[in-house]
Amino acid sequence: MRWQICAVLCLSLSLGFTHAGEPTSKIRIAVASNFAAAASELAQRYEKQSGDGLLISLGATAKHYVQIKHGAPFDIFMAADSQHPEKLAEEGLAIASSRMTYAIGQLALWRPSQALASGFDDQAFSSLQIHTNRKFAIANPVLAPYGAAAKQALTNSGLWPHIQSQLVTGENVAQTYQFIASGAAELGLVAWSQVQQHSEAERWKVPSQLHDPIKQQAIQLNNKPQAKRFMQYLASAEAKLVIRQYGYLTP
Repeated sequence: MRWQICAVLCLSLSLGFTHAGEPTSKIRIAVASNFAAAASELAQRYEKQSGDGLLISLGATAKHYVQIKHGAPFDIFMAADSQHPEKLAEEGLAIASSRMTYAIGQLALWRPSQALASGFDDQAFSSLQIHTNRKFAIANPVLAPYGAAAKQALTNSGLWPHIQSQLVTGENVAQTYQFIASGAAELGLVAWSQVQQHSEAERWKVPSQLHDPIKQQAIQLNNKPQAKRFMQYLASAEAKLVIRQYGYLTP
C-alpha cells in the first residue's frame, strides 16, 4: 500500500509541477492516475536514455480532457481510455495519426486485510452482496474509465441494483484505492496494477468478459520533436515490458 501512495506523491512533487526557472523544453504529459507507478519508472528510464526532461501531471482522464480543451499546455495525453484521445483528434486538438494503445487495463476486486471468500470465483462475485454490509468503492463511472468498467461488471453480474446503496465513489481509481486502503470502504473495484503486490487472498481479477476492454490510449498534442520521441519510446519493446510488469496487458 505504501509504495502506491509514495509513487503518486513522488510524481506529484518531482514531476507534476512546473517550478520557476525550469526549462520549457521539457515534455509535459497528462497521465491517467491509475498509471502512476508505471509512469514513474518509464520516465526515469526515458530521461536517462534520451536526455529529454519530463513533467508528468496525474489526474482523472475526463478532467485532463477538459483542461486540454481549455488550452492546458500538455504535449502528450496518456488517458485511461480510448474515447477521450479520439475526441481530441476529431476536434483538431491532437495529431490523429499518433493515437496508440499503450496499455490494456485489468479490473480487480480488492478487500485488504481480509481474505475473500474461499474459492472466490465468478459465482461468488455475482452474489457479492452477501459478503459485505459495509461500503463498496468504485471510481466515478462518469469521470473515470475504470469506474465505467466497474459499473459494467457489476451490472453484467446482476449486482448493480443491490449494491448502489453501499457505493462510495472516488474521483479516479487512485482515490478509490485510497478509500479502501484507509478503511473508508471495506472493499471495491480498482485497477489490477494497483493491487498485484498485495496478498493473493485479498485480490481477485475480474473476468474481462464482464466489461468492455480498458484500452488506455496516448496521443500527441503537438509536433514537438521531443513529444514524438517519447511516443516512439512508449511503443518500444522495453516500455511494453515495463508496462506488463506493472499489471497491464499490452497490444
